[in-house]
Amino acid sequence: KKDIKEGIVEKKKDHQAKTIAADKKIKTIAEVPVIKKTADNVSKPGVKDRQTPAPQSGTDLQQKAKTVNARFRKYKTTVAETIEHSGNNTLAIKTDRFISAHQADAVKLETLVKEITGNEKSELKGTKKLTKAQQLHLISAAICFYLDKISFNGKDESAYNQLKPSIALVKKAGLDVSNVFSYWTEEEVAKVEPGTDISFVKKLITGSKK
Repeated sequence: KKDIKEGIVEKKKDHQAKTIAADKKIKTIAEVPVIKKTADNVSKPGVKDRQTPAPQSGTDLQQKAKTVNARFRKYKTTVAETIEHSGNNTLAIKTDRFISAHQADAVKLETLVKEITGNEKSELKGTKKLTKAQQLHLISAAICFYLDKISFNGKDESAYNQLKPSIALVKKAGLDVSNVFSYWTEEEVAKVEPGTDISFVKKLITGSKK
């Protein structure tokens, strides 16, 4: 009888030990964080993994603001000179309005580029038809302004890709897209916004990373 009782006691101890081990295992599993698959953390083919940029200091932010404002003035000056030399060409005035609106609107940009590449002569007296160089100046200012708005405000990949129809129109018109990219002055962007994928933007505009 004594042996039977000891056997029962041993079985109870063994059962308790297994229960405690199981509880520890469940607790360990519960403590492991579960990573949910979202649009932000799922890797996409051909797209570089984005890393959260380091916080910028007050000096960095001041330099960024100074650079952004200087670039905006450059675009406005280019358009203003074209307006003057073309006798207030309507397309040049429309480009000025697009930039002055301070909006990265891909649809309006595409409409504007389509009109500039079409280069219809205004019926207004004294207005001159745009030269190829003037067309390129206006298009460069508009596209680079759009690129700045995206690059300095979150770098939304879909917003970059919405530029493709406009680039296609520029190529179709026989205008040199490499000049558009050069006008963007990418080294300035990289200096104040190091998280910008310059190679991606260059390929988007010119079709080549080289």
